[in-house]
Amino acid sequence: MHILSSGQASGIEDRHTLHTVVDSSIEWSGRIVDMVEDRVVVVEGEQPVVRQYTRHPGAVAVVAMRGEVGCEEVLLERQYRHPVRASLWEIPAGLLDIPGEDPLVAAERELAEETDLKAG
Repeated sequence: MHILSSGQASGIEDRHTLHTVVDSSIEWSGRIVDMVEDRVVVVEGEQPVVRQYTRHPGAVAVVAMRGEVGCEEVLLERQYRHPVRASLWEIPAGLLDIPGEDPLVAAERELAEETDLKAG
């Protein structure tokens, strides 16, 4: 565990380690995500473990702000989210679902599509 204080440099870094994937299969494929099951050797010499995860094209989100320093406002929009059967307040966001699209361009596109606003 690592506790951070406000304004403190974290000193936290992710460790990207590769484990051997013995087998991988797509258990289910949908319009937006695939459900993947991998058998992975986490500890050498031990039996592989099963890990299930969703493969997703990626997404972008925009924190759109306006106002003077210290009095900023953040743009939120209400979106219906079916899994929780509710309309939630959230920042504008969307999928990286156009092949080869730059994430910054996608963020600008999503902001315009969802709010009719332009960053800048």
